[in-house]
Amino acid sequence: MFNSVVQIDVESFVKSFGPDIMEVVYAWAKGSKFYEIMEITQVFEDSLNKAIRRLEGVLQQLILAAKSIGEIQLEAKFEEAVSKIKRDIVLDASLYF
Repeated sequence: MFNSVVQIDVESFVKSFGPDIMEVVYAWAKGSKFYEIMEITQVFEDSLNKAIRRLEGVLQQLILAAKSIGEIQLEAKFEEAVSKIKRDIVLDASLYF
């Protein structure tokens, strides 16, 4: 029987994730215009748009999970989050995809 353990340096793995666009996405969710959030980041427009759309996809999955376990309030919060990020230029898939 083959018994192998993958060695992971947890600290370096955690450090590999950066909150680079967290502030930008938060500003977007709070209602900032796209040109305003682009002024506070060095991330390319299409990368930011894709990240927001991926976040929306994750939130859609969380909505389904909350619904399946009967967490109505949590489901509503996820739906509210989707409504706040899925607007304006992010809705227009033809720009970048």
